[in-house]
Amino acid sequence: MKLSFTLDEKIFSDISPEKLIEKASNQGISSLELAPDIDVLSLEAYKNIINIMSDKKLNANYHVPYFANEIYELEHFEFFESKLKDKYLSFLNLLEVFQENLNNKPAIVIHGCNYKEEEKSQAMDNTLKFLDWMLNNITKRNLPFTLAIETLRKKELRNTLDNREDLFFILDNFKSDNLKICWDMCHDKLNSFPNDILLDSNFLDNVVYGHIHGHDLKNDTSHISLVKSDIDYTRELRELKKSGFKGSMNIELLSNCSGLTYIEDLFKDIKYMNKFI
Repeated sequence: MKLSFTLDEKIFSDISPEKLIEKASNQGISSLELAPDIDVLSLEAYKNIINIMSDKKLNANYHVPYFANEIYELEHFEFFESKLKDKYLSFLNLLEVFQENLNNKPAIVIHGCNYKEEEKSQAMDNTLKFLDWMLNNITKRNLPFTLAIETLRKKELRNTLDNREDLFFILDNFKSDNLKICWDMCHDKLNSFPNDILLDSNFLDNVVYGHIHGHDLKNDTSHISLVKSDIDYTRELRELKKSGFKGSMNIELLSNCSGLTYIEDLFKDIKYMNKFI
């Protein structure tokens, strides 16, 4: 198992990318997760980050930047298919440029389609059609990416990836080595909390990438520090490691959830996670 963290662009007003990445690298981080969109940072700013990562021999994984533009959301595939595809093509083009200076085969973390209960059939159709299109693009262009569909939390507004049954329905539909699971331990665990989640080989063997973050049960707030979390992931981390997992476990701490203690929390979480690596 390797260790990664989400690069949160908002904290560059408090610490430079150079200092942040160097400090993290010195403490055992081997990759970073980026959610790039040129409306968030300029191309030159991203290239600078990639160059720093390359110098430190760090790898990259990517998350679709849903926060940057609503058109990334798969529920728009039905009525705005052309606009959505154009946005994702720009996203893939950006990642292809980044990987010119990096050597790994990155995961691209993808969410499913949101839906209300009576709209599930169309939501699943949107998800399958989109994934088919993305997988074909990756294959045709010989791009070094694995799509990692993320386990999401079940809420009032449902998502096609918020339960194991639909997750495996999607995987079985494609049976592709380029389509696997991003296991968000917090989202997945909250769906059955306080009961244990099922950790069988069928699930664990399909996990190529992971997200981990703390959760405050009282305020129902995720993406906080692991050392401040009401939920413990020791069982899940041990079972994942026992399964032979060789990918990255990404600390998905976000500054808008952690607040003024973000940098302090991040390095405490890196120290905490090094116990399991």
